[in-house]
Amino acid sequence: MVKKAVSGLVLTILMISMLAMALRITVGEAEASIEYPYSTDMPVMFIASENPTPSTLEVNVSVFHLTNRFYSTDTEWKSGDQQLGPYADFGRYNYSLGNLLGFDISFSWNPAILNYTGHTILAPVETYPDGVLHNPTLTADNRVNETAGTYRVAVTSPRPALPFNAPHANASFFTMSFDVLSPGSYDLSLDGADLAVDVVSFPGVSANIPYRTSFLHDVAVRDIEPVQTGTDPVLDVNVTIQNQGDFDETSSITLFANGSNVGAAAGVNIGNRDFKDVTISWDTTGYPKGTYNMTAVATAVPNEYDTNDLTYTTYFNHDIAVTDIKSTDTGTDPILDVNITLYSQDYEETFNVNLYANGSNVGTAIGVSVKPRDSKDVTISWDTTGYPKGTYNMTAVASAVLGEVDTSDNKYQTYFVHNVKVADFGAVKDLTVELTTSQSIVGEHYSIGVNATLQNPGDFEETFNVTFYANGTFLDTVTDVNLKPGGSVEVSYTWDTTGFAYGNYTVSANATAVPGETYIIDNVLGGWIFVTLAGDVDGDHDVDIFDIVTMAGSYGSSKGQPKYNPVADIDGDGDVDIFDIVAAAGNYGKSW
Repeated sequence: MVKKAVSGLVLTILMISMLAMALRITVGEAEASIEYPYSTDMPVMFIASENPTPSTLEVNVSVFHLTNRFYSTDTEWKSGDQQLGPYADFGRYNYSLGNLLGFDISFSWNPAILNYTGHTILAPVETYPDGVLHNPTLTADNRVNETAGTYRVAVTSPRPALPFNAPHANASFFTMSFDVLSPGSYDLSLDGADLAVDVVSFPGVSANIPYRTSFLHDVAVRDIEPVQTGTDPVLDVNVTIQNQGDFDETSSITLFANGSNVGAAAGVNIGNRDFKDVTISWDTTGYPKGTYNMTAVATAVPNEYDTNDLTYTTYFNHDIAVTDIKSTDTGTDPILDVNITLYSQDYEETFNVNLYANGSNVGTAIGVSVKPRDSKDVTISWDTTGYPKGTYNMTAVASAVLGEVDTSDNKYQTYFVHNVKVADFGAVKDLTVELTTSQSIVGEHYSIGVNATLQNPGDFEETFNVTFYANGTFLDTVTDVNLKPGGSVEVSYTWDTTGFAYGNYTVSANATAVPGETYIIDNVLGGWIFVTLAGDVDGDHDVDIFDIVTMAGSYGSSKGQPKYNPVADIDGDGDVDIFDIVAAAGNYGKSW
């Protein structure tokens, strides 16, 4: 008879190298018999046989009752190894019961009795429903030594795989089959089993899978910073607390300013391996302006592992800064709107900002308020009437606030310049603003639209002209193009190629320099356009069967569809139709 029972060794802590474990089998008789040395309802690893016969044997190495629970005392299972490490004095026992992310198992048999015939790793469960681990899986070791009768397998499911659990059920790591060579008895042995469970960070695939060695009670204060919710004189202070341990914890936090207790938060609950932000309101009434040593202290939880990180200290400063100056496009010539970006460090501050152009005060913002750890943009309008075109040294200065020590960043300087440029150039078959490649093909006698994208990277509103050329030959001019500072616009021109010889043309757009502009190298940009026979879609100077085949591949398509090829759209009306085929057919067999 075949005895069916769960047997094995308790999984202890989060990862454990198992002691030698065996399954006694007797083979070669009328029916193979199996004796299990353990009988328990605890979570266990075990070896089981499937349908043994006098001549064949198949075994599974499995685990029973993988769950994401753990037991902090030995009251339930009445067995197991006492926990070592920081909790050794507490008489506590732990078991690795679930959240499996990898395994490393060594297995052996007697090759004089059993002849290995094959095995299957039962991972992941998405492929093997009775197996272990979730997708994706990686195999680090999978070695069979038939002569010695040994097998080692190591498999991991790296992030983002989910941890694996099988509560109140069996899950198999692998199955192995044998032919029976001679009658006898032998122990199928689990010589070692490392189980990696509940690993917070999984650095890689290795036969020695990383693990944690104990369950901890441990909280820590990680950060202190002011937040923007308070209203002067109340300063809301955010304290970040971390639970680095494995249990839900309750702690209290006390906040100190230069050693004085200024607030507390009691009964802060935080889940295991989690962070929580706690806000403590400090009424700063009566506290003089200045720099404060801010300290947050969390109470130790029972059996706290590390008390060194329960205290966190930083400094709160009165400090403001000007971080940027730039022109905007909201003003109307001659008014130039200038945007100034301001920052406040640890307190809500109120101050004034002055704007200077080449040392002359051109505007002031009074009573600007900025919340702690926040930025604010302030706009000052500069009336440029009477100021000549040119480059200006722009300076913004924020008045120092009470208690401010570092005023070096209260001033910010930059330069405002006059500058326009051609940013992009393309050729299209119609007059949309779509940009294509810088080289295109057009049939002689047909028209092609060319687009130029103009940008104003300078700091003033500009008005200028754009002129188009083909190999230096004037084509057309678009006048009075207007651009706000930082703005861009696309200017289009339709080039009728009638009368132009076949060949490559550099078609360019030239933006005229604006008064005061010194950098004009980027005012010109161009691209290639190839003028050839209508129907010469591959640009090899003739219209042949290859061109017709190319056009046939796009026949019936319109712009925006996958098959649409703009060079096959000879008349540039947005589709490839019979009129395009007729135009190409009229030049079939011609070349130049």
